[in-house]
Amino acid sequence: MSASSTPVAIAESARAAFAGLLRDFKARGDYTRLQNDLDRWKRRTAELLSGVVPAPDLEAFQRLSLRLDWSSFGDDDPLAPVIDQHEGYFGSLIDDMRKYPQSYGEGVVRSPKGQAPRTVATRPGPILALAPVAPQVKTSGAVPSLKLPEPVTLSWLVQHVPVRFWLYLLGLLAAAFGLGVRLARYVGPLIGIELP
Repeated sequence: MSASSTPVAIAESARAAFAGLLRDFKARGDYTRLQNDLDRWKRRTAELLSGVVPAPDLEAFQRLSLRLDWSSFGDDDPLAPVIDQHEGYFGSLIDDMRKYPQSYGEGVVRSPKGQAPRTVATRPGPILALAPVAPQVKTSGAVPSLKLPEPVTLSWLVQHVPVRFWLYLLGLLAAAFGLGVRLARYVGPLIGIELP
């Protein structure tokens, strides 16, 4: 990327590189390689943004997580939170750069120490939508009644648990039974039980 690239072009190329990594991953399916590629992309992007983005916006980018959410693996895509965070960041950043072009660029970021930037920023501040926001809880004084959880019955399990799990469980039980029969042939004579 050349030094004369506009801040918007730098942000859009970083966003496109992120999308390219995700496209490559979907073709390969290698999560370990994806994690390494994302870490490298984040370092390069932080270096590029540091030349055109004010410190609060750069700090917001560096706070974004690239860790895949393995706790939801199987139910949801572990990439979903990472994609949502970064798409939200770049969307807000690019919109902000277009609204307040005088607040971005080398003249704003690279001013001599002790001096004000050459350009006066007129935008309201850092991209606030990116900072983690605690959910607003409305307290009205009355405690809402909680519903009892749905009872877990055999019919509920049959309807909600995937067939793959049932097959796995059946295979596990068959393996345990087979192991018991095999061990009985060896252990039985040791404790005085003769098997036919």
